[in-house]
Amino acid sequence: MKQILKVYLCFAAATTVVWAAFEPREETVTFFENRKLTIMVPPGVACRIEKDLGRQVAVRMADPHEKISLNMSLLAGPDREF
Repeated sequence: MKQILKVYLCFAAATTVVWAAFEPREETVTFFENRKLTIMVPPGVACRIEKDLGRQVAVRMADPHEKISLNMSLLAGPDREF
């Protein structure tokens, strides 16, 4: 009985570690204090966020081999709001 419990605990611990490696992470872009955008980034994908003096925010995501990539530009309106 103790052997089964040890195997179960090892399996549960290994499953938890593997599952945590495949969870998406959140990246947050802050435009102003009260305006934020949260992006879910899949595991294994790199995310880079660049800001240009409050006028433009660029988000780039790509897989390690850059076979798949996403470029997104967010521009401020005439009243400087996104």
